[in-house]
Amino acid sequence: MGILVPDLAALWRPLLPAAVVGTLVAALLRMDWSRMWSWVRMPLWPACLTLWLTILCPLLAWGLASVCGWPDEWTLLLVLQAAGPPIGSAAAFAMFLGLEPSLCMVSTVWATLGLPVTLTAIVAWLLPQFGIEVDLVTFFVRVLLLVALPFVLAACLRRWMGAQRLKEIDAD
Repeated sequence: MGILVPDLAALWRPLLPAAVVGTLVAALLRMDWSRMWSWVRMPLWPACLTLWLTILCPLLAWGLASVCGWPDEWTLLLVLQAAGPPIGSAAAFAMFLGLEPSLCMVSTVWATLGLPVTLTAIVAWLLPQFGIEVDLVTFFVRVLLLVALPFVLAACLRRWMGAQRLKEIDAD
């Protein structure tokens, strides 16, 4: 939508961080944290998923755009979209589909934390004509806050509400 209606995107942009944090908190409240940590201790599948999401998808998108002969601007948009981390609600969608939400959450967090390095490297390598420059420290701090804040809020809410109450709410 932001590409089609930039003024509307600019109007809603200040709400984006709250939407990201809120979505992640909601997913984390329903998550089995012990299962999530088991994926962190056995990182093969989360690492493969993260590699797919952050490196291979943008390369495939760039390849597709190059083969199709699309304009540079379209290629940039496609690569940026493909290089971005999965949405915070990926774990919630996995729950709905009967898939492993903990694996989705770990991969989402890793892909998001790696974003300052992977996204900037991919764009600089594949699309140098755009000369996109990013302050990596600022970018990483912003991304870290968008990842850490939901975990802190969800942990506080889980402690305050209690596991049993959360299970009752989830069952409703």
